[in-house]
Order: sequence, then C-alpha cells, then structure tokens
Amino acid sequence: MKKPDWTLLLPKVVGSLLNLKEFGIELYIQNISYRFKFKVQMLVADLPARASILNMKQFNGKYGCTFCLSEGLVDNNRRIYPFEPYIKRTCEDYMQCIEYFDEHNEEKHGVKGITMISSLIEIPDNLSVRSVHISKTIKCQHSARINSLCRWNQ
Repeated sequence: MKKPDWTLLLPKVVGSLLNLKEFGIELYIQNISYRFKFKVQMLVADLPARASILNMKQFNGKYGCTFCLSEGLVDNNRRIYPFEPYIKRTCEDYMQCIEYFDEHNEEKHGVKGITMISSLIEIPDNLSVRSVHISKTIKCQHSARINSLCRWNQ
C-alpha cells in the first residue's frame, strides 16, 4: 500500500485548525454570544504515519526517535535505542534542524524538512506516546512521559 500524500490533506486541515485557533467560533446560547477558540493539544498517530507527517526518519532509522537525539545502534539488522544517557529533543532542536535543512538541503538528526503542522503544535512536546510501540527490541527512555512505561524493560 502506498503512503498517503500529506500535501493533499494537511493544507486544508491545518488551514481550518489555524482559523479556529485565531478566530474561534461564535455560539449563541439564550441570546448571549460566546466565542470559543481552539488549540490543538496533541498529534496522535502510529509511528510510520507520525514520521511521514513530521517529515522525519522512521523509528527504525538513524535518529528515528522523535523524543531524543540518539542515533541508536544497529543490532542484528535492527535499530535499537539502549538505556543510556541521552539528549532530549526539544522544540528548539527540531526548528534548528528545519532551518539546517532549508540552508543545506540536507537532513539533520532525522529531520528531512518542514512540516505543515509545526504551526499548530510544538514538536516533540505535543506528540503522543503509545506504550504499544515500546518493546524489548526498541528500548527507550526518551522523555519523562515514557520513563514510567519503560521501567519494566530495564
């Protein structure tokens, strides 16, 4: 199955969400006007879709973790992220990687260019973490949110 072309869907979705964020909607309840503004709280997607939407390497690639700057290790033809000191990926890191790509047309730390949703959420802070993806072959301790889920794997 072919990967979705996010350039077809995301511009419309992001545009609508930015409009709701800036202008909100106005509702009348008992002849009183209420304006509600919206904020996107989180991107929830499986790992391949998240990598594609974010324009990043997948979890099994070098620098494939969206939460840290570890390049991981190749072990028996698999990329693993062992328990070790790591550098947490921040929103500033992510934006610097995008700027690097713009200047050099070359990926940096797994970031392959800009994504449209960076105007809606802070990456990686507003990304979901799903425990189903944490396994004994992909060991991680890449954010405070993940640490409690990974303790069983130590």
